[in-house]
Amino acid sequence: MVRELLKDTGLEQQKISLDAHHFNPKTTSQIQQAKGIYLTQVKENQATFLKQCKELNKNFSAFAETIEHEKAHGRVTTRCARLFSLESLTLDSRWKNSNLSLLIVVERETFEVSKQKTTFETSYYVSNLMLETSAANSLVQEMAQAIRQHWGVESNNWIRDSSFNEDHIKTKAGNQAQVMALLRGLAIELIRRSHPKNFRAAIDKFADSHAALEAMLMQVKFL
Repeated sequence: MVRELLKDTGLEQQKISLDAHHFNPKTTSQIQQAKGIYLTQVKENQATFLKQCKELNKNFSAFAETIEHEKAHGRVTTRCARLFSLESLTLDSRWKNSNLSLLIVVERETFEVSKQKTTFETSYYVSNLMLETSAANSLVQEMAQAIRQHWGVESNNWIRDSSFNEDHIKTKAGNQAQVMALLRGLAIELIRRSHPKNFRAAIDKFADSHAALEAMLMQVKFL
């Protein structure tokens, strides 16, 4: 289904980020053949390839890396993105038309101030974008930003489903779904700007109290 969507919309010819469950030879080769550029996460659904990525990260030096720090919502986060070439890997023949070129390893360390707790997460991403060693520093920054933007989309999708129950909402008219999706997106952005400690609790609070909702809208300068 996703391959049909990519073809019908022309997205296969653009720069696109994909979830890990879309990382398969048919999809990546389709984008490559259409001269598009893909960035996709690697997880256990491609276990052999994931193992190769982990070994590459462990045994080889990165061409470039970028580190950024962020303090928000009671958390201090440090992200380190490292850029590797996949040229040294011996890949299964089914990947031959995908032009797998780059590996981006993202290590995220998060410190929750209230709990005094630190968590670590390592993620692996690949792309068919060609590596020019002279531009490696700018490329790793570009990839890190694209990954952050993809995380933002995933976060919004999770909120839409868990807090607004979007997957179970039925609409009748043809454009109602699009209108409701836009309104939910606006609501998420406005609530996020108010920096709630608990998103679901904030929605319940605003549903129960018109005064609280109005105060929040004034706080974020919507009113």
